[in-house]
Amino acid sequence: MWLVAVFICLGWMVSLCLHEFGHAVVAYWGGDTSVKDKGYLTLNPLKYTDPGLSLILPLFFLLIGGIALPGGAVYINQNRLRDRQWKSAVSAAGPFANIIVVLLLSLLFRVGQNWDISSWIFPSLAFLVVLNIYVVLINLLPIPSLDGYGIIEPWLPTHLQQQFNQFGKYGIWFLIGLLWFVRPFNQFLWDITDNASYFLGIPTDLAFVGERIFSRYSLYIVVVLIALLWIFRDQKSQLYRQGSQLIGASKYEEAIAAFDRAIQIEPNYAEAWYLQGYAFWQSGKYDAAIASYNKAIEIKPDYPEAWHDRGAVLRSLHRHEEAIACYEKAIELQPSFPLAWHNRGLSLHDLQRYEAAIFSYDKAIELEPNYPEAWMHRGNALALLHRDEEAIEAYNQARESDPNSWAWLKQVKKLEKLQRYQEAIAVYDQRLKLKPEDPDAWYCRGLILAKLQREPEAAQSYETAIAGYDRLIKRHPNNPQNYDERGALLEKLQRQSEALESYENAISCCDRVLKHQPKDAQTWYQKACLLSKLQRDEAALAAYEKVTAIEPNFYQAWYNQGIILTKVQQYDKAIYAYDKALETIPENSSVWFIRGKTLAEWQRYEAARESYDRAIALYPEFYGFWLYKGNAVYYLAQYEAAIADYDKAIELRLDCTKAWIDRGLALMKLARYEEAIACCEKAIKIEFNCPDAWYNQACCYALCGDASRAIQSLQQALTLDTEERLRELAKTDPDLQAIREHPLFQNLLNCRGK
Repeated sequence: MWLVAVFICLGWMVSLCLHEFGHAVVAYWGGDTSVKDKGYLTLNPLKYTDPGLSLILPLFFLLIGGIALPGGAVYINQNRLRDRQWKSAVSAAGPFANIIVVLLLSLLFRVGQNWDISSWIFPSLAFLVVLNIYVVLINLLPIPSLDGYGIIEPWLPTHLQQQFNQFGKYGIWFLIGLLWFVRPFNQFLWDITDNASYFLGIPTDLAFVGERIFSRYSLYIVVVLIALLWIFRDQKSQLYRQGSQLIGASKYEEAIAAFDRAIQIEPNYAEAWYLQGYAFWQSGKYDAAIASYNKAIEIKPDYPEAWHDRGAVLRSLHRHEEAIACYEKAIELQPSFPLAWHNRGLSLHDLQRYEAAIFSYDKAIELEPNYPEAWMHRGNALALLHRDEEAIEAYNQARESDPNSWAWLKQVKKLEKLQRYQEAIAVYDQRLKLKPEDPDAWYCRGLILAKLQREPEAAQSYETAIAGYDRLIKRHPNNPQNYDERGALLEKLQRQSEALESYENAISCCDRVLKHQPKDAQTWYQKACLLSKLQRDEAALAAYEKVTAIEPNFYQAWYNQGIILTKVQQYDKAIYAYDKALETIPENSSVWFIRGKTLAEWQRYEAARESYDRAIALYPEFYGFWLYKGNAVYYLAQYEAAIADYDKAIELRLDCTKAWIDRGLALMKLARYEEAIACCEKAIKIEFNCPDAWYNQACCYALCGDASRAIQSLQQALTLDTEERLRELAKTDPDLQAIREHPLFQNLLNCRGK
């Protein structure tokens, strides 16, 4: 009878390996080729060993007198899978493998009906079939951490996924409680198992005999099996899995520590270096991420995922040429790598090489025709090339590939720009069939209806949008986000008093949460943002200080503190806040830029220039960084250098009115008036109703001694200047001294200024 218990244990181990192999092989086909390097395609049970499923839970079941058999786990990189169909397929593959085992084993009973069924083999096989059917049923339950939930998870709204994933770590304990304490449910599963077994021709009496024998003799075998799994466990793989789980829970610092311990055991563990790089990347430590990816590539040069992710980090740093080189290396190693083709397209897009980007998106689509992101970004590139019909069609394909894709929003914006309002409304209507309670879609639909002068329908759309938020609030009364978004919508509709009430309710929600969870940094942050919206700067600063006291590396809170402190002219404290943010995200060009703006407002122009230089080093393709650097240099009276910076801004964005105006001012300082006038004319051509361009042109003409043209330009400037700002400036501006006594000048200043 020992043979029965041994056979069932070994049979179960084979079933387990096939189950996990099913997950792994489909993940490999779906894009996560890392499963091969992790050993998941080897059918080695030690590779599937999980401390909880393989060791702790079987012991728990033994203690309560149940059936104790080890479980297993494979860790799939969901980001590598091509789309949500593949994600569902990966989850379904494990139970499908068990179903194949059931069908194959049941065939033995079909062909062996005349065999001597009194032998030990048939009770063993019968119980194995029953056990596999039962496991399939359990695995298909829609409980987080089980395959049944994994099948439906990609199709759930993002907010529901986030909520259920928080519950995921307790899912297995919920299942145990369900099976142990809700006996009718457990019996229901066994009844289905018995019926399925009967349908497949499995004699229930044989299965019962197998179960009785196994229960009697399995205790020692299972304990020995668990002990062997513990003795021969792969410690570095366990640490790797622990790190993977911590990444899934967004606990990146702990994940980094776990991978460090795995690397100490095996310094050439490329997979651990790779995922450590990912954890560094997600925590904003880009240099450390690149160093980890470099190590993974050094150990394993033909590692396409490491090359790809290294490229993704470089793109985050706006080092697009280097990123493209990494993507191309990944593609060279694995030509059928749609994500690498797609992300190569994104970097080319960032460099404004739109035709090349489209080629890259097309390659991704060729490999994965239902690739919604590739279709959407292809549409974006086509739109920038003014190939509007092709762009609209690309957005359509994105929506067909994934009805929940954000391509619908791009499509309606393009249709609105082309004034094809009826088609835009049709897209909104299709969106609202999928998401009938999407308040934003109802609001935007209302705006288009208003443009078509269909005011009653527009008003109805607005009210439906507000009602959508009201329903969300009713369902989740303690969620401040719903009140916040409702307030923003009411603000857009210029219903200020209702908007303020909604923001106040959002703050009250935050306070209720904080009463029970006083160290919830995210809720403190949300409250601070709301207080900032209501211009309660002092209270907002206090809330942001709470955030950073709880989580010192919460860089968004430091950044927002800096903005408020700049607003209230506490410049030294603002710079300290930006510096704290940069300790966590030193490669963030936006923080360096806003820091420079604060220094410039503080009249620390040399320090401002240095800050702008840091921003430019990280993202040289953004015209705004060059423009503001030019302004800082201008105030340092380095006019030639300022002109060079303005030229760079104009090169990056030819239609930047302000760059042309500021370039003209620098030329005026150098007494190069003709060139300055040409800059003003360029600005006026771009934006005819720009009063500053007309005013500066008037100053240039005055300095050249052309009073007639100076007064004509000044008249145009004062006509456009509804705030009367330039009229006051003209009264004392030394650049207009040459025409100050001219009667027409006096008349201009007095005719509206009294």
